[in-house]
Amino acid sequence: MYMSERKKWVLAMAASFLILTGCSSDKPNEIKQVILPPFDYQAVIDNAISEVIPGVVLLVENSDTKFLGAAGLADIETQEPMQTYHVMPSGSAGKS
Repeated sequence: MYMSERKKWVLAMAASFLILTGCSSDKPNEIKQVILPPFDYQAVIDNAISEVIPGVVLLVENSDTKFLGAAGLADIETQEPMQTYHVMPSGSAGKS
């Protein structure tokens, strides 16, 4: 089950990349605006939960979007739900 959800997520990200990179113009200085449908970040983090990833907090912020969400468990033993205020080490994943 985890692999099929992960494959869906990877395919969605690959499709987004292809859509964005495939938008070209005959005029080199013309910038095309690509309008994508709203992205369901909560569904992505809900589907990321597994035995390997018990909990997730995600912040996405740019000029068009602000999303803060949580999914899964903060503590497996107590079954405490993950909340957006929980802090966890990100290691090298937090590098800019």
